[in-house]
Amino acid sequence: MKRMRFVFIMTMALMPFVFASCLNDEDHVINCGKDIAYITTVNQTVCAATSCGYVTSREISSLTPHECYLLGYRISQPAVNGIYTADIVSNLSKEPLKQLPLEIGTPPSDQGIAVNELAIPYFSATDYLGDRWMFTYWASLKDNDQLTAHFYYDKNNQIDSNGINVKGKGEFIIDVYFTKSTLAGDASVAKERCQSSIGNLESLRSFAFLPEYCPGALHNQGGGLYDLGLIQFRYHKYVSPGQSRVCYLGTWDRETLQRQYYIIEYLYTK
Repeated sequence: MKRMRFVFIMTMALMPFVFASCLNDEDHVINCGKDIAYITTVNQTVCAATSCGYVTSREISSLTPHECYLLGYRISQPAVNGIYTADIVSNLSKEPLKQLPLEIGTPPSDQGIAVNELAIPYFSATDYLGDRWMFTYWASLKDNDQLTAHFYYDKNNQIDSNGINVKGKGEFIIDVYFTKSTLAGDASVAKERCQSSIGNLESLRSFAFLPEYCPGALHNQGGGLYDLGLIQFRYHKYVSPGQSRVCYLGTWDRETLQRQYYIIEYLYTK
């Protein structure tokens, strides 16, 4: 009997949105205007893991492994050995998207920068995307202001919006803490702007399914067993000058895919 373990992080809430970004015309051409891409190697080929599958090209082969980019591409030929070759590739982000790792510990004691909104616009799945999550946020910023998202798992503060300590219940709260860099002399007018960054949450898997964190209740799907841990993202939302409130992105409801984010471990027995 062979036992294989796979752990990955994913969100199902936005799968239809992302896969709808890959549109097939009548000639079965795939056109994707903008997609998150994680650069990896498959069968000794440098390629981009995208919502439409593995994609390669001369342009993609020159990108930095283990980084994320926003790409646009066109595919007109069937996949070979599971990899598409793109006819056209546009590197929309130019440089790798900034990413910061999940830190295990307590976030700074102040609230940081409160944002108007926080969202996860792209499907983020498994090792397929290197456990990289893309976060988009809106805040009042000048032209040269730059927000940076930092990620923390604080095992001593796993209290949810209902005042319940969820540690040990297979549920995880990750704090998203924002800092801002400014440019001296920037005379532009502050207005609501949208920025994005990547959270590298792969370290969550190192402890998420230990007995003290997850009860280990297994589920069955297609003959395979899996364990599931739900995730919520906690952040400060702007209310008025000097005022903010704590908000949570995600849900503990295991019966709905709406706004559900989770880490999952599959256990196969052969």
